[in-house]
Amino acid sequence: MLKKPILLKVGDGENRRYKVNFDPNLKVIIREAKFLDRIGKEIPNTIINIALQEKDYMRNIDKLNQLLRGYNSAL
Repeated sequence: MLKKPILLKVGDGENRRYKVNFDPNLKVIIREAKFLDRIGKEIPNTIINIALQEKDYMRNIDKLNQLLRGYNSAL
């Protein structure tokens, strides 16, 4: 999910807009990883690192959405 491009072009010509390509399933995976960690289950280090950066991901996605709203409305 994290290897996908972060921006998507939607439409073409004068109707071209951009949107954030963030899979909402990533939030679910992070939440489940936290629950599994709390009950003592073994979790791969990659998932732990992603879960620890959750706030950064969400903050960046929010900022990017805000930036794109302004950009798309200016077009």
